[in-house]
Amino acid sequence: MTEVPTRIGVIVSSLHEPCQSLLWKGVYRAARARGVEVVTFVATSQDRVDSLDMHFQVVRDFALNSHLDGLILFAGAIAEFVEEDFLQKLCAELLALPMVSLSYEVPGAACILPDNASGVAEMVDHFINHHGYRNIAFVKGPPGHGEAEARFDSYRKALDSHHIEYNPALVLEGNFSARSGVNAVRSLYSSRTPFDAVMCVDDETAIGAISELKKRGVHIPTDVAVAGFDDIADASIVLPSLSTIKQPLFQMGGLALETIVQKLRGETVPAVEVLPTTAVYRRSCGCFPSTIRESTPPSDPLSAFMNRDELLVRIRRRVGNVLGLNLFSPTADELILRSLRAVVESFEKNIEQMDARNPFLNALDMYLFRVDGLAGDIESMQALLIELSMYVNALDLDHQHSANGNNLLQQAQVLLREHKLRATQTRNMEEAAFQLKIRETSQKIITTFDQSRLRYTISEEFPHIHINRFVFALYDQASVMTTDRWRFPSKSRVVVGFDHARGIAVPEEHSEFDSADLFPAIMRPADGTPLYPIFMPLFFKDEQFGYVLFDYTDDQPFFMYEELRLHIGSSLKSSLLMQELKIQSMVDELTGLYNRRGFVTLSQKMIESAQQAGGRLLVFYADLDGLKQINDHFGHDEGDAALTGAAQVLTDTFRRKDVIARMGGDEFTVIIHIGDNAEPESRILLRMRDKIDDFNRYGGRPFSLSMSVGSSYFEPDSGKSLDDILKEADNRMMAKKRRHYEG
Repeated sequence: MTEVPTRIGVIVSSLHEPCQSLLWKGVYRAARARGVEVVTFVATSQDRVDSLDMHFQVVRDFALNSHLDGLILFAGAIAEFVEEDFLQKLCAELLALPMVSLSYEVPGAACILPDNASGVAEMVDHFINHHGYRNIAFVKGPPGHGEAEARFDSYRKALDSHHIEYNPALVLEGNFSARSGVNAVRSLYSSRTPFDAVMCVDDETAIGAISELKKRGVHIPTDVAVAGFDDIADASIVLPSLSTIKQPLFQMGGLALETIVQKLRGETVPAVEVLPTTAVYRRSCGCFPSTIRESTPPSDPLSAFMNRDELLVRIRRRVGNVLGLNLFSPTADELILRSLRAVVESFEKNIEQMDARNPFLNALDMYLFRVDGLAGDIESMQALLIELSMYVNALDLDHQHSANGNNLLQQAQVLLREHKLRATQTRNMEEAAFQLKIRETSQKIITTFDQSRLRYTISEEFPHIHINRFVFALYDQASVMTTDRWRFPSKSRVVVGFDHARGIAVPEEHSEFDSADLFPAIMRPADGTPLYPIFMPLFFKDEQFGYVLFDYTDDQPFFMYEELRLHIGSSLKSSLLMQELKIQSMVDELTGLYNRRGFVTLSQKMIESAQQAGGRLLVFYADLDGLKQINDHFGHDEGDAALTGAAQVLTDTFRRKDVIARMGGDEFTVIIHIGDNAEPESRILLRMRDKIDDFNRYGGRPFSLSMSVGSSYFEPDSGKSLDDILKEADNRMMAKKRRHYEG
């Protein structure tokens, strides 16, 4: 049996999409518990490109080259974006790694699926048996999508089991979007097809259907009932709250991580594992939410608890179930247990005698403080109040004490409602403030037009939005890759890389690294702490530049990564365009050499470097002899050929790092840095003469190329300016030219 793997890859199509985000959180939580590193590759983006194929090619190649032990593929979600043939080919390629597939069967991979069929059947049965709906419309998903087809097939079978004839007019096309729900309702009304309920392939579609029905003044559920599938976060807060089929998305993600770990350890895992779905009945189907139904104490044997300790046992069990905690464990949170006991004790005392200081309400408030932030905190208090209500009914109280108990419970319900309202308002305020900060950061990024400023903005602003570890890398190659020229780059270069928690910023000497490593080794914690980087390719339309890596921190909003990635890509494209324009403004169009502006800019930098670090510079000033005569005798085309020939001679004579320019007309300059073992000036001039002879011998031109050259040296302590050096070289060149003509 092998050791637990240390690095698992996850490929998602869109991390901020509600279902995928829940699946991913399940993977992440299980990985954290096991100490397994997870690298998440996000394939698509928000830039609305026409083709997403390249996005998947990029993440495919990085996943296959990034030293992963295994892979979890969100194949069902990816099926929404690509054709079936493309997905099958992608899966076949990724099977080079041990793989688990979610919501889509892939031969050769372990597959984890939700029970799509039973969930839809249960909801259709509920529509018919509980509410009496008969004309049930169905909004489908994309054609050929496995999960969508399974849900539709279950709808048809459920109708058949109730002897309801299938009506094609009640079936509408969709694509897992709110827009498809809107369009489906419009189509139903346009066709005048009678319907009393709408079953949707997913919650996004159902929320769109609700929106359009409300616009038309249709009351939900009295006029038309609606149900969805998934139970995303918005399902419980849309108005009316959405009845739906709950997928065990979080559990599926966790099971995927456990399955790939077992598979890599050599253990036998099921080829296909199907997890049950659960119907959740809310207001949109005609039911009332469970919190309203449970506000009345259920019929329950009351003799099971006759004293405080027995009541506390019941409360610990019920509250623990809601919170997902074992409150009977030796490691149970002592503060929560103490708060529960204080609630019961203060409740009993207040029943005996009402107290203006409200110890019972204070104890409840303390309990809410202790469980704040836990999933089910509000629901757990509702469960606590139900138990207390049952306790009051079980006690043999006189009229006054019974009234005291019921009064306390009413006050507690008011406190609970106020807490829910304040908690929602506080959360909304915090989210709004955080979103504003993200928008401000995005605005600063998108209005940045050069890479140095972009680096500064990212380094300064990202820690303020809780991004403490980040890498922005470009592929180390000459040109930007497009869809038809993608190839996996062997090297990448860090533009920005930092880990604020460890006080690390990637220095220039560590900026280049193997792309397969995803980031430089200096970014990896020395103690082997697992990381959870989110890999997102940087695109602008069909151009591919590089990628960004965000290290995930608990509770960060996923939309933030997409928004920042989009703006970084746009800013990078702008900076590349500005750089290209700047280069064009510094280059002579005819010869391809630098122009006067380019020469002055680069030469000044060389002078400043020589003054700071020491070293000498040598400047050549050259003039093309007889250009006017060439133009007069052979035409301007041959004159241009003479200029480009002179440029080629200079390019062949000097080094690539030397600055060569056409200053205008027939004048050229070269500036070079010379060290202790520099090539003598005489040898450089001799090589230039040989290149001119070669041009005249093999160039096939009607003229002979000739150039006059003068030179001048720059010493760091000479006090000379660039103009001084150029004038000196020009004067020497003119002196040589005069001697040539006089001689």
